[in-house]
Amino acid sequence: MLPSTAVPAAPTPTALTLLNLQQRLAAEAQAAAGPAPPSSRLADILALGQQVRQATEQPVTFRPALLWQDGEPVFWPSTVNLIQGPTGAHKSRIAELIGSAIIARGGQLQGDALGLEFRPAPGEQYRLLYIDTERNLSDQLPFAIQSLKGRAGYGFTEHPPELDYTSLVMLPRAERFPTLVEYLAHHRAGFEGHLIVVLDVLSDCVADFNDVVASLALMDMLNVAVNEQNATIIGVIHENPGTTTSKARGHLGTEATNKASTVLQIGYVKEGGRPTPLIQLSYLKRRYGAPGLAFFATYDEETKGLVRADQDLAAGYTANRSAGAPRKVSVANVLSALPELLVFGPMRAGELADALVQHLGIGIRTAKAYLTELVQPGAGYVQDSQGRTCQLSKSKAAYGPSVLYSLEPISPPKQCLVQ
Repeated sequence: MLPSTAVPAAPTPTALTLLNLQQRLAAEAQAAAGPAPPSSRLADILALGQQVRQATEQPVTFRPALLWQDGEPVFWPSTVNLIQGPTGAHKSRIAELIGSAIIARGGQLQGDALGLEFRPAPGEQYRLLYIDTERNLSDQLPFAIQSLKGRAGYGFTEHPPELDYTSLVMLPRAERFPTLVEYLAHHRAGFEGHLIVVLDVLSDCVADFNDVVASLALMDMLNVAVNEQNATIIGVIHENPGTTTSKARGHLGTEATNKASTVLQIGYVKEGGRPTPLIQLSYLKRRYGAPGLAFFATYDEETKGLVRADQDLAAGYTANRSAGAPRKVSVANVLSALPELLVFGPMRAGELADALVQHLGIGIRTAKAYLTELVQPGAGYVQDSQGRTCQLSKSKAAYGPSVLYSLEPISPPKQCLVQ
């Protein structure tokens, strides 16, 4: 005989009434006491919302750019920014040149400044923090700091108070992120001015640049530093090797590009798949400025730095040349043909490619490859029939799946590679 299983007795009507009464009394007591106090996180975002509300009640005045190049604003205060390029493209030298401009004695850089100019806000103090992650400590990093100070007008034994530098190279990768946080907090304490932080290389500050959590944590920390610590961040990062997409490395590179206000790409201009002596600095993104800003430089053996390229040399090349066999028609030839072919307005992609085939005697694949190149920011400029400086632009047709190409004026005008 199976043992009987006790079944709990159902609550009596009296018990249900008492339970309902207790619940009602508890609800009334909570209502009388008012809503529960918000959590600390909720209190924080409510306070931030109130801060933004107060800011919206007054005209918003944007802070002017800190760094300019040839009269163009390129880096703004309280932003996260990116310098990207393949290995050996002199990314660190550009970062050093930016650092020299920031601390330049009397505001005057020594040697070729590539048009870079630091414009401090009146009455504002600045401190440059240069953090390296990959150079050795015996000669590479000391030489880099000597070069940075030298272009700023300081001797070897001079140590300007507005400059501090260190290295994370001896720390395990897992310890670099928390140490970086401490380092920034250390310099924030007791200094009321603006911090400008150069991280060279950004991807070395996390254990795995393809790790989503680590990448987001680093970018969140940089954004907190921007907003809480009155800082501007300039991160240097490698591009993915062996690809033609020119993408900043890893998931961290993707997040950094998305969050950055300015993205400066540096790379050798290629001809026939081989690098030329010409180096292009191309601003792929400027949140507060028009895209497509580009400058050309070459490496100078005597000064071990970059100098502005001759205009004749720069005019012979264009940016972002694809690797491959030498072409019988140059980019300049294609640019020269566009004003005539597009004189009546936009053309469908297939029609424009066919027109280039007929006009220049090239293959259809070559024509399409040129069109793909020339719509990239800074890839080349040409004057249209009205004398306006234009760049080739691609857009989707209003109806149907067609892609249209057109010449769109750029603002402000840049020097044309082809007229």
